[in-house]
Amino acid sequence: TEAILELIVKMRSVHRLPPELLAALDTAVGLTRPPEVLSVQKEDREHLHQYVVSLIHQQLNKNSTDRVLRQLRKLPWSTRAEVG
Repeated sequence: TEAILELIVKMRSVHRLPPELLAALDTAVGLTRPPEVLSVQKEDREHLHQYVVSLIHQQLNKNSTDRVLRQLRKLPWSTRAEVG
């Protein structure tokens, strides 16, 4: 399929084609061979940090503030994790 796509791109540049056909060819080539996008690496976080983030961002709302605060107070805040 890569060879066929290269042939289509070469033929497109050599022959004089109507604008509608040029747009259709560009769309077809773009859909079959999308541009490479760099993948974003997910940051590894500790389980405790993930839990705190999920408590605050997903579970916290007007009705659950007491429960979320209770869960946050139960966490071992006095221990420190080494960073770096």
